[in-house]
Amino acid sequence: MSRLFGLTALALLMALMFYLSRFGGGAFPLSMTLGFLLLVGFVCGKLGNRIGLPGITGYLAAGIVMGPSLLGVLDRRAVTDLELINSFALTLIALTAGGEVNLRRIARSLKSFAMIVAGQMTITFASVFVLMAWALSFFPVEFPLGAAGLMAVGALFAITSIANSPSSTVAVIVESGARGRMTELTLGITILKDIMVIVAFALTFGLVSQLFDPSQAGHGHNIAAELSWEIGGSIAFGVALGLMIIGYMKYIGTELPVFVVALSYLVAVASNAMSLHALLVCMSAGLAVNNLSGRGHSFIEAVEKGSLPLYVLFFAIAGAGIDFSVLADVWLLVLVLTASRLAFTWFGTWLGARVAGEQRDVRGNIWMGFLAQAGITLGIAVIVAENFPGWGDTFKSVVIGSIALFQVGGPVMFKFGLGRAGELPMRKKSI
Repeated sequence: MSRLFGLTALALLMALMFYLSRFGGGAFPLSMTLGFLLLVGFVCGKLGNRIGLPGITGYLAAGIVMGPSLLGVLDRRAVTDLELINSFALTLIALTAGGEVNLRRIARSLKSFAMIVAGQMTITFASVFVLMAWALSFFPVEFPLGAAGLMAVGALFAITSIANSPSSTVAVIVESGARGRMTELTLGITILKDIMVIVAFALTFGLVSQLFDPSQAGHGHNIAAELSWEIGGSIAFGVALGLMIIGYMKYIGTELPVFVVALSYLVAVASNAMSLHALLVCMSAGLAVNNLSGRGHSFIEAVEKGSLPLYVLFFAIAGAGIDFSVLADVWLLVLVLTASRLAFTWFGTWLGARVAGEQRDVRGNIWMGFLAQAGITLGIAVIVAENFPGWGDTFKSVVIGSIALFQVGGPVMFKFGLGRAGELPMRKKSI
């Protein structure tokens, strides 16, 4: 308790420094703002833990309060300047995600993986596609498109509905110490779906581009080549990276947390330079370490030692980046997208788990692990907005509104579901 009080006092002191500098006309350095964000995020995370919420919710709340929509400690420019930290943190999160998955256990549960993924992908995609295509017809000003155009945009919305957030999933699992059947299935399926969503979006986006711009019709081979490089190259690079980590752990082994953190930064930069998917690279690397050696547990411990400050900053920055003003004009579409995704994720997941023969605790709660959204979904929205000015900006606003709701509520529901399934350890006494 005394540590939490001390951190809170320090955060309040930094807040006083920030506002005194503003009233005096001085500039508050970005490095100080970053330290302030880290402290406030950590304090909010601890406070969230004390009332039974996952720390990630506290980190997000800190970012929302300090972001441009409320107090304005972080303005839009500052959020943009901190994007490198997001890329860096995502690589560590993805390493943890891959390192947590044991392919041998997945192979023993292949039926459950296949049925749950099939239930989610088919039912959620088809249902959201139909509902959104219908709902868009009531917004002719925002989406001045014909029937074919509305169906195409509905398909893009449906793609976002099946995307999840591996980072949020891993953060809740790592923080809560959850272990069990539901934990294992949720993590593995989330990672598997991440890859499938990337492929599905690339294919759908290519078709939509050809519909709105017929001149793109002859460029299908370019899309296929880019997709092959992004997926295949990322996996190959990730496996090679995993082998390098195994070698370091075997022959050197010292300062492993420092090595992993430095390597994550290099991977984020290199992946961007080579047009690879950094998340997929690091997931593949983590999978290689955990499944090609007996050092997976040591590797995860090393990643977790160096990742907490970056976790706090990543989710706090994500909260600061939420612009609630975009919800004013399109809140009905946000409501349709959010409600349909919630309902059909539940039904598709429950049906898949039931067909697979999963026990009641799993099939009744596992759907809560597939609600949170973040990086990939936001990336899809940004790509659409950049390539289709006009309705693409409205599309982005609707998706961001849905992300905001699921990113805040998703981790809370996931932790609640883990508790109902009996996969949370006995609660430790808070400091």
